[in-house]
Amino acid sequence: MTICDTNIPFTKVLMVLPRNTIHTETPLHEGYTYAPWRESFRQPWTALMVETGLVPDQEAGLAQWDKMMNEAPEMLREHFRFVLGPEGDLAATAGLFPGHDFPDRLRLHWVATGLNHQHRGLAKSIITALAKEYDRM
Repeated sequence: MTICDTNIPFTKVLMVLPRNTIHTETPLHEGYTYAPWRESFRQPWTALMVETGLVPDQEAGLAQWDKMMNEAPEMLREHFRFVLGPEGDLAATAGLFPGHDFPDRLRLHWVATGLNHQHRGLAKSIITALAKEYDRM
């Protein structure tokens, strides 16, 4: 199980992936599917963020979702990936968002895989799909 270690202080890091670096998307693990953005993901996304330690509690997660919707709703709707597990639950997520420190670049953000869905390559699948999408922009 992998969760965010909140004992390590947060430090901003810029890692640059040149365009056209990823040549092949990694397919999703069998039984998993992508789902388009929908408002009903607000609660499951928040629960996933809390479960993986990316936000401290439900209130903070809901506030973060609302902040993203207010700051960049088109990015959330168009450049956010949601992966559903075999049972239809939200298994993993990641998105591309405008950077605050480097506004001319999009950043890969909120990469998370639910604890019951880890070690199936879901994050790799999402990241390669988003990298290919970024190349097409």
